[in-house]
Amino acid sequence: MIFERRIIPDLMKLDTQKEYINIQEIENRRFMYSPKEKALILGVQYPNDAPLISSHAEELADAGITNNYDSYVRGWVGTGKEYPAGVIHFAPNVVPQNASLMERAFDTIEMFKDNGALPDTVIRGFGRTWERKFSDIFTYN
Repeated sequence: MIFERRIIPDLMKLDTQKEYINIQEIENRRFMYSPKEKALILGVQYPNDAPLISSHAEELADAGITNNYDSYVRGWVGTGKEYPAGVIHFAPNVVPQNASLMERAFDTIEMFKDNGALPDTVIRGFGRTWERKFSDIFTYN
């Protein structure tokens, strides 16, 4: 049985095989996703004007994950004034020369599609094109 998790401002650890979220409810948060483990970590939601006080690595450790850091695809996800349909920004950028990361990043994009990414959601830092819409990659019915 799969159930929806409400977005909270605290650190969140989700099993995407059992839980889903609506990324349209996220303002601007770090994400870390392991396609192999199906684990999605959403970093703390800071107010827009607040300085960041942790890193991807610290938030992953705070979620209880202390190894295999490099197996997680990392970046930022959320919605806002410039991106009303949302944005998924990979950090570091995913380049075609890194086939393993490219495959994991594509799995990450599919996971976000299952979790509320819209056709106009923007993907940044993926492949040869800096910025593209979801609908450039996926067909929506």
